[in-house]
Amino acid sequence: MARLRVGVLMGGLSIEREVSLSSGRMVCSHMDPLRFDVVPLFHSVDNKLYVLPWHLLRCGGTTELVGRLDEAEVVSWDQLRDLVDLVFIAQHGRFAEDGALQGFLEVLGVPYCGPSILAGALSMDKACQKVFFQTRGVDVARGIAVLPDEIANLGNCNIGARLEQAGINFPCVIKPACEGSSLGVSVVESIEGLGDAVRVACQVAPGIRQVALIEEKLAGMEFTCVVLTDPKTGKLAPQMPIEVTHQDDIYDYDQKYLRHGAHHIPPRHNAHTIERIQEACVRAMEALGATWMARVDGFLTDDGRVVVMEVNTFTGMTPTSFLFSSGAACGMRPSDVINHLIDTKLCESGMDEGYQERKVRVAVLLGGDADQEASLASGKSVIEKLSPTKYEAIPIFVSASMDLFRVGYSSLVQESVDQIAECVDQNMKLAWSDLPKLADFVFIALHGGKAQSGAVQGALEMLGMPYNGSGILTAALCGDKHRVLEFLKTQGFKVDADGDSGTMLTAVVVGNEDLRIFLDGKVLEREVHRFVCEMVGRAYRELGCRGGVTISCTYQVGGDGEQLLSVCKVNVLPPLVDEGVVIRQAAQAGLKPMELIDQLVQLGIEEHKGQPTCREKEIQSC
Repeated sequence: MARLRVGVLMGGLSIEREVSLSSGRMVCSHMDPLRFDVVPLFHSVDNKLYVLPWHLLRCGGTTELVGRLDEAEVVSWDQLRDLVDLVFIAQHGRFAEDGALQGFLEVLGVPYCGPSILAGALSMDKACQKVFFQTRGVDVARGIAVLPDEIANLGNCNIGARLEQAGINFPCVIKPACEGSSLGVSVVESIEGLGDAVRVACQVAPGIRQVALIEEKLAGMEFTCVVLTDPKTGKLAPQMPIEVTHQDDIYDYDQKYLRHGAHHIPPRHNAHTIERIQEACVRAMEALGATWMARVDGFLTDDGRVVVMEVNTFTGMTPTSFLFSSGAACGMRPSDVINHLIDTKLCESGMDEGYQERKVRVAVLLGGDADQEASLASGKSVIEKLSPTKYEAIPIFVSASMDLFRVGYSSLVQESVDQIAECVDQNMKLAWSDLPKLADFVFIALHGGKAQSGAVQGALEMLGMPYNGSGILTAALCGDKHRVLEFLKTQGFKVDADGDSGTMLTAVVVGNEDLRIFLDGKVLEREVHRFVCEMVGRAYRELGCRGGVTISCTYQVGGDGEQLLSVCKVNVLPPLVDEGVVIRQAAQAGLKPMELIDQLVQLGIEEHKGQPTCREKEIQSC
């Protein structure tokens, strides 16, 4: 079956383009490569459209990316019809949330993942939203609107009397009517500070003057609630609300995207109160005619009101966003959430593939008797990057005493290793001999300890379970830093246990027989690159490595001009987090994270193909 070409549109013309780049990168990284052919699209601030090569998604921000756009392909908007089958909108703010982008895509006849033009435009205008909320009985914050033309004569507009008439006391909240990400929002304690705050709100977007809202500052619990749409029924499905806690007066841009304010899922309230919040959120979306997905923000006030502040139909999709936190609370990985959003649009537009296939059950081991937090991060990353089309991910927590416990994905997102260890109980416990009945494949996301010594590999061999990475001898040998260097030295390699001379390099090697080698970002001459890859490949094969490893080494040129490569360390179970060397260097070479994890699983299956199961071994011994 042909893969659906999905263009992920990020960047844009608004002041939220930095968040959009992060959202687009997250969507691209977690879109199932078995179902979708991802086409990263960047909309620059000078209104040009680019198809990005995969390695540019690893840029640190828009400034670095814009400086490298000569490596991308410029395309016209009209070419989208030939480039993609569907556009996933990962832009935020003006020219994206206000219906402009959706309108253009509809003119072009290009299907898109996102709200309708009307729902998007209404959600972008907070003043207009409130009018529609009230028609559906949704409680809103008391407030007044200050028009741009009134700003210059703010002192003559009798603002104090208008606030008093609206029942608004100080402190109050000032915000722009048509921006997101809490940009331009402030709290004012007295009328003296009102003028400056209103001017900031009206002029937060350079070159654009807009309405400012002055609203009552509510006391109580701030909440946010993601509402999805059931792809099959088309009905709105509110997820578990999230209680937002923060130290400052408002949950501002820095806390949302940089400092990450705390939150509680579920909120610290009873089931009836949570249901009231969910009902209000659904009514607010219905008031706007919003479907597909949205994030509804509001307050449960100290006097019991459920007040909806806004419906955000283009919520952030950054790694720490509420969209993915909400999904994790009900066991949905980021890839599951993104699949759900795409499936919703496919069902709505009659493009549903009806994709059905038996999934490979993958037990992911994490925790263990050493480097537990690193293992937790690696295991979570692997679980998130296993294709939801092809694999069923089964998180298995390994305690410090090497006992196994089946845990939910949500606990991996919310808790540390110590917290997980305290929460597991006997009902969750598994025997090692249960693994063949539970899973088809074991992914070792453990680091150090018994995983690095070959013990875990030995257990899985005895059980007849295929697994990722190298076998017993290689794992045990590479786990002993001195022995592995001693062995390589006997095979003619130069070794350097300290790695304190020459140019330090880390090579990521993936494969069994046919190898792919990814070097880090250092610029190497072609001949140097070829030499390093040749030597690294030789070391990999001499050690009998399988699946994927990292090899740390140093490169230098001897006095006679001879190229020399010294091996410093071989890690057969390297970290697999997004910021880690394996995923980063593979991505720079164009191998997407989900494709990389798929390859590691498939290499493990290939390596153990034909290996008798535990039961078959029993029969053969009779």
